[in-house]
Amino acid sequence: MFAKPEVERVEVSFVGYKLDEKGKRVVEDNEHLAQIRPVGISGLSDETEQVLKQQFDLALILSLLVL
Repeated sequence: MFAKPEVERVEVSFVGYKLDEKGKRVVEDNEHLAQIRPVGISGLSDETEQVLKQQFDLALILSLLVL
């Protein structure tokens, strides 16, 4: 994607279970809650890969969207 000069910014949205401060899944009305964690990137680097990996490993991913 970043090889194309017209691509200046990409947003990766992770949708996963919402976690409380102890790392447990949040339940409301007997249903697990989800949360969206967007990450904007403007190029690939070791730091960017680390941030994306941290978000991916944070909680079970329900959906991943790259815009």
